Amino acid sequence: FTDLCRSGGLTPTEIDASAGVGIPVTGYVALNRGALQTEIEGLSSAFNVDVAEVDGQLRLMARGGASLGAIDAGDLGASSRGQANEDTVETTNADGSALPGRLEVEYYNAEDNLQQDVQSAARSAGDFQNLATLSMPLVLTSMQGRVVANRELDRIHAENRRYGFSLPMRYLAIAPGDVRTLPVEGRLERVRILSVGLAPIGEMKVKAIRDAAASFAAQPSVVGRPIVPPPSTAPVPTVFRAWSGEA
Repeated sequence: FTDLCRSGGLTPTEIDASAGVGIPVTGYVALNRGALQTEIEGLSSAFNVDVAEVDGQLRLMARGGASLGAIDAGDLGASSRGQANEDTVETTNADGSALPGRLEVEYYNAEDNLQQDVQSAARSAGDFQNLATLSMPLVLTSMQGRVVANRELDRIHAENRRYGFSLPMRYLAIAPGDVRTLPVEGRLERVRILSVGLAPIGEMKVKAIRDAAASFAAQPSVVGRPIVPPPSTAPVPTVFRAWSGEA
């Protein structure tokens, strides 16, 4: 992450990669350099982290952390006009028919002389016909590729709801990447902050997404060692299929 940011012209004081300490990266293949944002997004998907600009720094943040606190229902809908908005939380659900039924991860295989390879995950529940492709210039093992495909497909379906709301300025410490507890329609929802903006006169405009990172926290971090998820006590309506690229 630091190397990519430095190559994009950022100085060390503009980078905070402390959350990435302990996450080894086997290799990165820099063939056709693209936009810095696109390259960083590949790292984010592979290693289950978020990247956001906070206080003038591009900051790496691990997903799945504890909630930093609950948002008071009485503070939702703050308005510079002196009265709360009628709809305190705007909820947007992803179109179920547009969600992918299969996700393919393209990577460079550490076990096959860095040849390009593909691993995939597929869902059996529901009518999901769409195919999504995640291309990343990372060196992974076949097992690591499967972990990424399985986790990212589950995350896309679990994090299918977004929220928009306004808050008073006393919440100014909230930053992108933070996990908060949000009261929505009489229940508490764990959300991850996507962006924070300031209205011309005063209130904060916040966008967030349902956060499921704690449920899909497996990291593809150990080369050659299978990563075994904890046993589940409930049936999971998902089937995974993967291939090594050989006929």
